[in-house]
Amino acid sequence: MQYIDENDMGQKSRVPRLSMGERCFGKDLSNFRQSKSQSQTQRIKIDELDQIDNKNNNNPQFVSAYAKDIFKYCRSKDQALDHTYIDKQIEINYKMRSILIDWLVDVHYRFNLVSDTLYLTIYIIDAYLQSIQISRNKFQLLGVSALFIASKYCEIYPPKLNYFSDVTDKTYTKEEILEMEGKILMQLQFEICFTNQHQFYERYQQLVQLDQKSYQLGKYILELMLLDHKFIQYNPSLQAASVLYLVQKIYKKSQNCWPTYLEMHSQYTESQIRPVAKEICQQLCQAKIMSLQAIQRKYSSPKFQEVSNIQIQYK
Repeated sequence: MQYIDENDMGQKSRVPRLSMGERCFGKDLSNFRQSKSQSQTQRIKIDELDQIDNKNNNNPQFVSAYAKDIFKYCRSKDQALDHTYIDKQIEINYKMRSILIDWLVDVHYRFNLVSDTLYLTIYIIDAYLQSIQISRNKFQLLGVSALFIASKYCEIYPPKLNYFSDVTDKTYTKEEILEMEGKILMQLQFEICFTNQHQFYERYQQLVQLDQKSYQLGKYILELMLLDHKFIQYNPSLQAASVLYLVQKIYKKSQNCWPTYLEMHSQYTESQIRPVAKEICQQLCQAKIMSLQAIQRKYSSPKFQEVSNIQIQYK
């Protein structure tokens, strides 16, 4: 029999107990447990995404069963463009690009077209001008022809050809629009399957489940970004993620504006999207004093929750 002092007993009781695994493997087991805990957390977040998609099972337009595969495909087509291409143009400049887009937003709204049509239109213009010179008097023709192509691609019932001629006050004939359409498609090799920032935004906001006003604010910001050529240097998915992050910040929806499940799904960390969000915020703060006001007017209507009237100060 071994004698044990009561004082020693008190000290021994304070010694932490080690499991057999910890005795054998030491800190390695602790690290294993930590990584296992992280993987379990990730699994929970993935389950949360599944639950969000499953809520939309009754709406065939959401195609919930294929949502993740569709998003994966969209990311594979996600690409930025050279934002300095107009420096190589002889007769047009960045201001003219902004004026053309402002006019196209008005025409797009007047024709009551879907959002994807507008974004595809701008993409076609920017992609075409990456390597082709255009004269000043044909620049509007390029814009209206790009809208004509995008309408046929995105709309169920696209406007008739003569509407596009009429909207230019017959500056361009139907034959000229068709000729320019052919030039554009040949230059792009008929590759106009483009995933735009609006499509990514729709997916992200569906996961966050924004209220209607926050949702419309994000759409307003996305369209404002079209006016500034510098944003085409960022992938559409990054633009959409940055807009959602900014909307969350503006309305202070939560302390964590970029939760883990969004980081996992978008494949962007908060540190990656924050610099872009700051640039977007600067653009938003200057919206009211800009000379081009088509987007401002559009989103000041009750239909869009009057989101262009909100006051934002950049700090």
